[in-house]
Amino acid sequence: MPGLKIACVIPALNEEASVATVVAGCRAGGLAVYVVDDGSGDATGRVAAEAGAEVMVHETNLGKGKSLDDGMVRATSDGCDAVVFLDSDGQHDPAALPKFVAAAEEGADLVLGCREFGEEMPFVRRNTNRFMGWVLSRLAGQKLGDTQSGYRLVRTDLWPKIRPHSGRFAAESEMLVHAARAGARIVNVPIPTIYIEGRQSRINPIVDTWRFGLLVLRLIFGRRRT
Repeated sequence: MPGLKIACVIPALNEEASVATVVAGCRAGGLAVYVVDDGSGDATGRVAAEAGAEVMVHETNLGKGKSLDDGMVRATSDGCDAVVFLDSDGQHDPAALPKFVAAAEEGADLVLGCREFGEEMPFVRRNTNRFMGWVLSRLAGQKLGDTQSGYRLVRTDLWPKIRPHSGRFAAESEMLVHAARAGARIVNVPIPTIYIEGRQSRINPIVDTWRFGLLVLRLIFGRRRT
């Protein structure tokens, strides 16, 4: 499927220090960039616009799931065939974008960036990711790669089948299960594992574990999408 029109969608919350570098990296690959400023209290939106991104602004924080959806809807309306989602904090290296584009042009519906679960990943995070991956693979009916990676490409025509109901971090897990159940061709590509010294995760271990549990129940007992 050569000649696909592909854009990057970057959800961002208070990332004025890093978002310009991420935007520049995406634009260096020749891709249009949409940044969704999800209620930032700093200059994230302005900095992203100055770096060359189209910026959408949420006046209040609506969560990552809503940011992904708004970015995808905008890219679709602009005629894009696929979107690469990546984070604004520098943990997703835009240098890996050609891997996602190549997989999409070879027919993938969803391309998942997969990190190595090695010693560079903190012990608790590593084993939590493995457990969540096992649970989601069972729900999906196939083995999935790095289910907690937000670095992924999604075809725009697949999106209506996998649009997440979860508004926050569980959205990315939900998308993968819906994609597998819809029969989408999911391809894994390797990406570097990057951790930023001193950065605190925005995942709340109590609240987001609770949300993940609710997601699992919804995926078990909820109606499957077609």
